[in-house]
Amino acid sequence: MTYLDNIKNSLDILLLKKQAIIDSAESSKATVYGILTLIIAGIASAIPTLRISNLILQPISMIIGFFILYSLFYIVSTYIFKGKSTFTEYIRPTSNSAVIYWAALISFIPYIGFIIQVITSLWLMIVNVIILRELNDLSLAKAIITTIIGIIVVLGVTYSLAIMLITTDPTRLL
Repeated sequence: MTYLDNIKNSLDILLLKKQAIIDSAESSKATVYGILTLIIAGIASAIPTLRISNLILQPISMIIGFFILYSLFYIVSTYIFKGKSTFTEYIRPTSNSAVIYWAALISFIPYIGFIIQVITSLWLMIVNVIILRELNDLSLAKAIITTIIGIIVVLGVTYSLAIMLITTDPTRLL
């Protein structure tokens, strides 16, 4: 499978095609292609900012954030709901579905860019639910609950860190 074939398969994943999800989960090349897709997504989201530093930091933060969030989804689906996939099988289609973030190239357009970001994020939640259901042999309800739990945990941690940073006296850090 070439990277171009992988992109076509990734678009089929975004269209919720079961066979595309399975093909990606079973392809060893999809692991490297998924990471490459995340790097390109990070670069695409950095381009509208017109900052060179973001071209380096965005792909790194994209990969780190992706693995944190999707590790939570995987842990909940396998340890709480007894899902059947391996971590690698789950990561392959989910990382490749990040091809949708390439739409970030137009995020600099006022209002439209924000709307596109919201739509892509919401669609990826739906894609994640379907991937969880297909690969882990979960019911739709369990896949939805898994996604909601992961999002709540990430939002809770993010909120807590934000409050901690806002309320911390910067002079105490010196």
